[in-house]
Amino acid sequence: MIEQLSVKDYVLFESCIIDFTNGMSVITGETGAGKSLLIDAIGYLSGDRIKSNVIRNGKDKAILSMVLTSNEKVNSILDENGFEVDDQVIISRTILNNNKSTVRINQQITTLSFVRKIVNLLVDVHSQMDTYRLMDTKLQMELLDSYAKVEDLKSSVKEAYFSYSNVLNELETLKNEEFSDSELEFLTAQLDEIENANIQEDELEMLNEQIHEASNWFKNKKIFLCVYMRWIKKMVRWILCIRYINKLQNHQY
Repeated sequence: MIEQLSVKDYVLFESCIIDFTNGMSVITGETGAGKSLLIDAIGYLSGDRIKSNVIRNGKDKAILSMVLTSNEKVNSILDENGFEVDDQVIISRTILNNNKSTVRINQQITTLSFVRKIVNLLVDVHSQMDTYRLMDTKLQMELLDSYAKVEDLKSSVKEAYFSYSNVLNELETLKNEEFSDSELEFLTAQLDEIENANIQEDELEMLNEQIHEASNWFKNKKIFLCVYMRWIKKMVRWILCIRYINKLQNHQY
């Protein structure tokens, strides 16, 4: 939920801070008092584009900020993207005279698209004519997918379709590609070689197993040779010691 909304040098407002508590909050006022401007401010802080000059007369910039209650999903996304994580999400936007602006999440500069992604998980804004959105085909699909809980399936289908499209594009490219006589001869020879090799379906797995076995054999052989060499060295030392002892004994006699 929105915990606090703050605007400074924004259209009619010199400075305004609104704290929202649990339950229902109502903003009332005369026509032209600025009620809609506050709703627009929430929109700008949610990633909406600025349509007109929103800076108070005589000022060079407007500063908007909003404090939201965070949740685990939002914190996970923020953490993955290098943002500081807390119980709250603070979104601020500084708007200049040329309508250019800088937007931040938890004091870190970011993009409007990322702000929209975060705010959409925390805030729902309902206004007049909202019911017409139900006629939007994209929204209908989102609602249906959400009800059916098929997000994982959607991701799998999307990846499969992406791979399928890439293969089709590559195939189309190959069909339209022209080869010289030498290239055709080379490719034909390679194709014949592959066909004559009579490669079996599970041959790759068999080769991998053989490579693994051979690798283990070489490792075992290496270990055996190391042990054998150590044993030889010990035997040589023993022989030298025995010879030395014999020499000493002969010298004494």
